[in-house]
Amino acid sequence: MGLFSPNYDRPGPGIDKNTPPKTGLSLFVEIFVREFWQLVKLNLLFLLTCLPIVTIGAAIGAMNKVTVRMVRDIPNDVWSDYWRGFRENWKSTTVLGLLGAVLFGGGFLGLWLYEPQPILRVVTAAVLIFMSMFWLYLYPLLTSTTLSVSGAIHDALLLPILCFYHSLPACLLIFLLFMLQILFFPLSFPVLLLCGFSIPSFIASFAAWSGIRKHIVRDQEQQASSDT
Repeated sequence: MGLFSPNYDRPGPGIDKNTPPKTGLSLFVEIFVREFWQLVKLNLLFLLTCLPIVTIGAAIGAMNKVTVRMVRDIPNDVWSDYWRGFRENWKSTTVLGLLGAVLFGGGFLGLWLYEPQPILRVVTAAVLIFMSMFWLYLYPLLTSTTLSVSGAIHDALLLPILCFYHSLPACLLIFLLFMLQILFFPLSFPVLLLCGFSIPSFIASFAAWSGIRKHIVRDQEQQASSDT
């Protein structure tokens, strides 16, 4: 072995079997550092396949499939996983992407139109926040579980309430990242090109999967065990 090549055959201290698994921020950082260059590849692939209106929904769904596999710590291949997610869910994700564009577009238009009416602006802002939390869960449920579209929509409406303290900070952080990229454009263009979409997707998937694992996957496993 060379000086800069690790010797994996040499016994080392290893990891104490009693060491508790990482959770929360420490787990987020560990996976993020390990997958960073995969996130760069994913961002470039997303930009190449994301045609405004036409394929944006399917591209977001495919990107979510990859980032959910990352946060679940499942071995992944960006290229094959992305295209599999694109093919498998393109109908539902395209329709929902178009619906989301209409709803969010109408919501932001309402914020502008209701400027003289603070109560309506507050109500509209609250609806936009809830829709953001709803979409946080919808794509991971569609691309990473066996739920039907109606089942995914049903659970995506409930999970923001059940996991409010995870959902809201994640949505606010994602919104902040996008706003910074917009405010500092064109200086932010390299960030936008390399990881401006994949990192928000990674954050969303990390926040969403904890609730999905707790309230959806675990319940399904318990139901299956009780049926056997």
